[in-house]
Amino acid sequence: MPMVPAGDPRSSLVTRHSSLVTRLRRWAPRLLGLALFAWVLVAVGPAKVWAGLRQSDLRLLVPALLLAVPFIYVKGWRWARILAGLDIALPVGAAFWLYAIGIWLGQATPGQAGDFAKAWYLRSRGAPLARALLSALLDRLFDFAALFALGAVALAAFAGAAASGGSLAVALVALALVVAALAAAMTARWRAPLLAAAGRVTPRPLRARLARSDALRSLADARLDARHLAPVLGLTLLSWVVSLTRVYLAFRAAGVDLPIADFLAIAVLVTVAGLISIGGVGTRDVALVVLLAPYGYDGAHALAASFLILALNLSNIIPGFLVWMREPLPARRDAGGEEGLA
Repeated sequence: MPMVPAGDPRSSLVTRHSSLVTRLRRWAPRLLGLALFAWVLVAVGPAKVWAGLRQSDLRLLVPALLLAVPFIYVKGWRWARILAGLDIALPVGAAFWLYAIGIWLGQATPGQAGDFAKAWYLRSRGAPLARALLSALLDRLFDFAALFALGAVALAAFAGAAASGGSLAVALVALALVVAALAAAMTARWRAPLLAAAGRVTPRPLRARLARSDALRSLADARLDARHLAPVLGLTLLSWVVSLTRVYLAFRAAGVDLPIADFLAIAVLVTVAGLISIGGVGTRDVALVVLLAPYGYDGAHALAASFLILALNLSNIIPGFLVWMREPLPARRDAGGEEGLA
């Protein structure tokens, strides 16, 4: 696309077009979720949904809500192990509190700046900002990798490709691929050749710019070898066990009782659907209505389960909000330099 001079009247059109595209990207997921939520709520009927919620056994929801604390603790523990591989020492307790703040700010801010907030808190404690941001990126990577593996199994099960013993084979292959990819990207033995190969195919101007990136240098120097990688993978698995246990209790509270294999597949697919919209509103509701219908559950049961899952998500922000009230985000002048915590 040719450059438009600053004084050219077309430059204002380009600016407005860019602004419109940015707004659409920001608001499209919100509008999509709200539209789907309104449609499915009208289709099922608010009275039926309210009746489904009133019939829910909220006693089962109490332990699911309380499991928010161990869920965040495990996530914070994993983050601390990732930080250790980046030469940033952070006690597990402090990692738990900062991770909780990140979850709260991720839900409370328009840009979902929870990852940046965690990095900024680390910087105020003296950690290099580039490595702190990289740790948040790697933390997300492990969650998405696990979701990819579980999603592959769930899709295979629903497609009928994982009949009888085939489901175990699909699960093992998907998990093996994910572990191999993470091991290749995280361990120094494989990371160096991968980065060198990527550098050879990168255009020279971009290569020079990337070479000055502190984040990429931190990735190249990361020591996420087997000593660090194994605990991170184990804690990722544990966090998913806790998360799926909470969703299972929400299902049971809503009166939805499924075989464990079917529940796992549906829970993962619903999690994937929830990533499309903000907070999963709308897309999670529609997914549950569609996926639970073959098991004989009507829309009222599906939306009741969806509302209870939303309650679980909201409970995740409470610990971080309480900590944030005590320790607000440090101002720029209060943030530490690029040394320390190493």
